Amino acid sequence: ESASVILSKPELPEVVITDPPPVCYPATADLGAPGIKEGSTSGLTYTYWTDIQATTELETPAKVPDGIYYIKGTTASGFFDIKPVKVTVRQPPSSNAGPDQNISNQFNSILEAELGESESGIWFSDSDKIMFKDVTDPQTEVTYLSSGNNVLSWIVTNGVCPADTDNVTITVGDPVIPTFISPNGD
Repeated sequence: ESASVILSKPELPEVVITDPPPVCYPATADLGAPGIKEGSTSGLTYTYWTDIQATTELETPAKVPDGIYYIKGTTASGFFDIKPVKVTVRQPPSSNAGPDQNISNQFNSILEAELGESESGIWFSDSDKIMFKDVTDPQTEVTYLSSGNNVLSWIVTNGVCPADTDNVTITVGDPVIPTFISPNGD
């Protein structure tokens, strides 16, 4: 008499990846952090790789720089799933408010600030009279400048790193009136 053997189809594991939130350089990401593999099949053994074929092991999965990596989850019986994880490490912003300006007899100007990738900026002035057409536009129009020096701040952030500020000075002066009279009187 022989015992019957029932073979069941193996349950294939599923690795579910949630990319870690962006960090600011020189910080790195920890691929073992809670939440990254949440929702994956339970009981998997995880390994970390630099390629989808899982041929080059990731040396430091707890401290990875910007890039795409692969997490492989393997069951006790050897079945596995492998999925990519994207790590974003942002460079600190470097604010550039544009060149200083000297203008005569007008009280408005167009600003010439710059924005980098994934950055946003906002204009600021200590003067409650100065108006910006769009405080978030690097090349906005500024109006109601005062005579003399007007210092405007361009504050830039990328949502992860500390903000960076640069100032631009717009000097509003009177037009230059020549004081030299030539010998023939003009």
